[in-house]
Amino acid sequence: AQSLSPGSSSFYNLTTATTSTNVTLQADITVTNDLTIASSTILDAGSNRGITIGGNWSNSGTFTDQAGTVTFNGGGAQTLTPGSSEFYNLTTTGSSTAVTLAAAITIANDLTIASSSSLDVSGSNHAIGIKGDFANSGTFTDQAGTVTFNGTGAQSITTGGVGTDNDFNNVTITNTGTLADGSDVQTSDAIKVTGTLDITEGQFMPATSSDFVNITLSNSNGKLKPASGSSITVSGTWNNSGGSSSSFDGNSGTVTFDAGGAQSLTSDGISFYNLSTSTGSTDLTIQDALIVA
Repeated sequence: AQSLSPGSSSFYNLTTATTSTNVTLQADITVTNDLTIASSTILDAGSNRGITIGGNWSNSGTFTDQAGTVTFNGGGAQTLTPGSSEFYNLTTTGSSTAVTLAAAITIANDLTIASSSSLDVSGSNHAIGIKGDFANSGTFTDQAGTVTFNGTGAQSITTGGVGTDNDFNNVTITNTGTLADGSDVQTSDAIKVTGTLDITEGQFMPATSSDFVNITLSNSNGKLKPASGSSITVSGTWNNSGGSSSSFDGNSGTVTFDAGGAQSLTSDGISFYNLSTSTGSTDLTIQDALIVA
């Protein structure tokens, strides 16, 4: 075992090397270039110590995050290779900081993309699993990836609006909290999902003006409940494939199908409050009994 007490000094490159090396932080550290955790070595955040990194993160060993925060602030391109270790809090910050994932990541608490910084899942479409909150004030590039919200209670999604810098490709909800307001996954502003929203477990409450292509309700343990009185749009397929009649709560709002082409709706007993079609040439095929009440 080794202890690292950096004092007020920063490191340029920091590496853990040699089999069984186990380094525990005694204070927050700053690495102005690259941090490397070699195979069969450990870097432990100790008493929730923070790590600020200006270069690349490469983990082939073990990173023990405790309840600390890793902040990328290089002001340029940075690569994140997480290995099999999770992060507790992960933050990108600083003008022009551009972090690209080299593998899928798991975040045990919050992911924050600060203004003028970016996070890109890369052309390999690496997945992100997050158990806490997602807050984007910068640029999030989801490519063709999937973000899974898999916490055990309330989770908040702040998208920063809809558009190229904010949209998600696929979103999966597997939150094990109770199916109730206040313990669900909620968006504080509109969310746009250009692939598929799949609700497997837990309640998802998107804000008004949220926009989806495909919606799948794949398990009776999940529920889609838009915010009260809100309007959401769907431009692809709505499929209550494994849910139940309680897998959707219209909550006095409106669902609008607006593809401008062929769409399919399989409701399997759920009830809509208001349902409408819009955009010329939208052709919605109802696959089973439809309830609007």
